[in-house]
Amino acid sequence: MSWYSQYMTKEALRKHSLNSDLHIHSLEDPNTQQDVVGDMQARHLTDIIGSAIIKGLDIIGIVSRYSFQPGLLCKQIIKDKNYDILCLAGVEVESAEDIHVIVYDSKVIPKSGLPIEQICRIAHKNGGVVMAIQPSRRNIQKLNKLVNTSSSPDFIEIFNDITQGGYSKSFVDTSPEPDFQLLMNSAARNARDLDKSMMVSRIPRKFLIEKGILKQEQGVDFKPGYLKQQDIIDQQMLQSQLIGNKGVV
Repeated sequence: MSWYSQYMTKEALRKHSLNSDLHIHSLEDPNTQQDVVGDMQARHLTDIIGSAIIKGLDIIGIVSRYSFQPGLLCKQIIKDKNYDILCLAGVEVESAEDIHVIVYDSKVIPKSGLPIEQICRIAHKNGGVVMAIQPSRRNIQKLNKLVNTSSSPDFIEIFNDITQGGYSKSFVDTSPEPDFQLLMNSAARNARDLDKSMMVSRIPRKFLIEKGILKQEQGVDFKPGYLKQQDIIDQQMLQSQLIGNKGVV
């Protein structure tokens, strides 16, 4: 029996929580300050997907400063290749309070400069979710008053590998409400950054289902085609052994 068949007999961790990194950047052209399009962006995203799968991530967030297009392209690559990973398409927005947020999978991108409550309401009304990025002590106090409402972010990033130092500023000194999902992300700019990063956050499956990010039982059990083929080989070997054993006296 293959190692994968043995693994599948055990309870999958993804029945309870999933490994995530919701802050990974798309490829940006420094000259035009726009997202790169075409094959170059596709290669960039494919490399990131590969690194994420090797790292054991279940969910990634592909983030752009301009549009959902890189994240949508990542979703399409995953679908076409039948990869066992989920992608959220994100766009960075800045609120009137100077809170940097990432809006994921919303039908509408809220405009920068709006109050944080309005940004969150627009995203939630349009099927999206929101993550606040390392808010200051003052802004955490504001967010704490909004927790568990449609005007509140769904996640708060308390640290990422690129800016660093954010952990002590945003978490130790500010004390977000415990009902917030607190995440540590890589903020990777490429697959190499993701490979080097030690940041992985576990998000409860129940929370992801409540937010509409996952469907019930989605991703609990997944068997790629090459492993399904291995199971067929295992079955053939087992049958051969059984036939052989019948001939042994």
